[in-house]
Amino acid sequence: MALALPAVAQSFEVGQDVILEQDGKWLRGWVLQPDGKDHYLVGLNWSANHIQRVQADQLRPNSSAPISGEKKQIEGWQSTEGTLWGLAASADGQYLAAGAAAGWLQMFDQRTLYPRQRIPAFGKAIFGLAFSPDGQTLAACSYDGQLRLFDSRSAEVLQQQSLPGASSCEELAFSSQGVLALSGRRAAPDGQHALWLYDTQQQRFSAPLLSAASQQKVPTALTFSPDGQKLAVGFANRQKGVGVYQVQNLNLKPLQQIPSAADIQDLAFHPKGEFLAVAEYSGELSLLKWASMQRFWRISWRGAGSSAAVNRVRFAPDGQSLAACGQGLGPPVQRLRFGNGTRIQSHGEDKRSMNCTGLVFGADGRAIYTSRQVFSNFNEKILDRYALP
Repeated sequence: MALALPAVAQSFEVGQDVILEQDGKWLRGWVLQPDGKDHYLVGLNWSANHIQRVQADQLRPNSSAPISGEKKQIEGWQSTEGTLWGLAASADGQYLAAGAAAGWLQMFDQRTLYPRQRIPAFGKAIFGLAFSPDGQTLAACSYDGQLRLFDSRSAEVLQQQSLPGASSCEELAFSSQGVLALSGRRAAPDGQHALWLYDTQQQRFSAPLLSAASQQKVPTALTFSPDGQKLAVGFANRQKGVGVYQVQNLNLKPLQQIPSAADIQDLAFHPKGEFLAVAEYSGELSLLKWASMQRFWRISWRGAGSSAAVNRVRFAPDGQSLAACGQGLGPPVQRLRFGNGTRIQSHGEDKRSMNCTGLVFGADGRAIYTSRQVFSNFNEKILDRYALP
């Protein structure tokens, strides 16, 4: 029989080692943060995503067997509900959001990875997901062409729109000027792919832009420059490559067209806006000075001889490194030097098969988060966090 602890009012510091009794067993943990009156969120180191909300009088300090610092890290989030297709982190460091193939959104506390609101937002898979630069608004669009803007803190729906003349929404980006870029398939009869701009203040859409038959050109990646005045678009199929455009009054003025031998999977502007990282289906990752089309380096993201596609690329907040994830065998994430593309570190255990669907840095640059496609339904970890030194 477990010995009942007498009720004792105590206060605890963030990160403090504690013990708690559960089902007749003593568990070690650490305090993540206060959560309401006389309650704390406690992380438990024996499960990758085990977090409990515990009354203060059920906790005791643990000074005899503290948990090492590297283990005080919630490493991911498990689910029996399948693939995540969208992942976004707010630049203010408050929130992480994941969009599911099953049509729901899950909000997390970015620092603790504590699951917050669950939003049954859509009936179709959520592919496009992005926070506003101030972190206060989350934009999400689904495969049936529905767009919703949420208040990040309350999950209240602020705006709800249908992408005009579209049957799907597949990519989304949020600019610092309050403009969204969205790409998807136009409705029948033409079935072309196109891009739309949306002014979130005036709640107004542009006409379809860059329309083309799907077998000719499909927009596969969207990213705004830090100042919000330029949009880079990656294309796949026959007219593959990268286009950089000036954004003017919900229209696009071409600035640069960069050809590619392989379909573009993802793009990322450097924090200073001068450079562009390009991820290709061929497995090649490159760094361009986009205005002059000067290529500084080009590598195979999984090493020489590999052709495994690189799906996602992002710069660290300080711009000194970038991370990539994709498909194939081996560690899920590679972190590279900005200047020459040399590998800094591989993250995660080798996987037999991997299809990374999302990648973001935490706002403080101390963690990388990834989402992935899963191939079974056995409580797999579909969101991973990799701590950085």
